[in-house]
Amino acid sequence: MPSRPEGWEVANVQIFPSTFGPSVEIVIRTEALGTASLFAVRPGKTKFASVTLTHKGDWNAANWQVGEVAYALVAKVTPENATKLRLGSLNRSYDFQDRGVE
Repeated sequence: MPSRPEGWEVANVQIFPSTFGPSVEIVIRTEALGTASLFAVRPGKTKFASVTLTHKGDWNAANWQVGEVAYALVAKVTPENATKLRLGSLNRSYDFQDRGVE
């Protein structure tokens, strides 16, 4: 799991069995996001993928992969805050530049 950005409070954690190892869902609370879900799973393929944002109504999702683990962060946030999150906390959690990922 990535390091938790400052100000992220863990509210709940659940572990699920999956084909390539356990998956983890963490419910977090932050000032910028409110309540959000961070899900981590091993999809069976190793790769490095930078953050991709998806918007559906009031819901926003960010997904990315670092090595053997893929992540999804889902929350109700404004597009402006989602962009700040993408460029801020998530990219700082991993050295995407050091891995050649834009």
